[in-house]
Amino acid sequence: MLPRDLPGRDVYTFGDNPTAARRLALLARLFGPSARAFLGEWAPPSPRLVIDLGCGPGHTTRLLREELRPERIVGLDLSTGFLRLAVASSGPATRYVRADVSRDPLPVRSADLLYGRYLLAHLADPVRALRAWMGAVRRGGRVMVQETARLTSPVREFRRYYELLARLQRHHGQEPEIGARLGTLAASELPQATRVLHVGLRSLRLPATAMARLHVMNLRTWRGEPFVQRTVDAAELDELEAWLGAAATGGVRLPPVEQDLGELVLERG
Repeated sequence: MLPRDLPGRDVYTFGDNPTAARRLALLARLFGPSARAFLGEWAPPSPRLVIDLGCGPGHTTRLLREELRPERIVGLDLSTGFLRLAVASSGPATRYVRADVSRDPLPVRSADLLYGRYLLAHLADPVRALRAWMGAVRRGGRVMVQETARLTSPVREFRRYYELLARLQRHHGQEPEIGARLGTLAASELPQATRVLHVGLRSLRLPATAMARLHVMNLRTWRGEPFVQRTVDAAELDELEAWLGAAATGGVRLPPVEQDLGELVLERG
């Protein structure tokens, strides 16, 4: 993940405070099954070295270790706060390194697998990041990416939340539904030996209560952004936060949130 307070770097709009850390724990539980399915279908067998891109507090690192049983696994992140949490719950053969995962060269090279989830959407130059990642893979190694391609709900309040968040991310030069363009990114100027093994969509129907819990924690983090304070009425944010908080308790029956996850698998020839 990318802390918001580092000048000259990409802005991680979801923050790296304690609320953001709790949100990532919930996100790990909610999206663990889709990540495990993706890894089961496309991860290389018996990897020696796996890199978790934007590891945050270490939830995806632990998932990768459990699913793939690599000889070594390294989590990379810029947030010192998140890395402290990750190290505190570190498992065997696991190391965490503070690094900007969007810039070449990465501090770890010759990996069998690099995995990134919900990361490209926070980068202003995703093609540069993909080039850096391919440069850290050994011959025959893979880069696996999952990103939101579509996120929607028939419920007005959810749609308004997605609209406001997308506006904020675009203000920072980011693409919130970049998962819909992974095939296009893969056709960009990547290293010549890059092979595209898979471009696809995984459709999910997610419990509205759990999504409201994620979103209300997020809103409490990014509503303090100067851009949001300039462009959105505080009373509307108060109302939306209150609605999400109530929806998170499960007191109102709501239809599932629909999400399409874009998937990309690249291999170095």
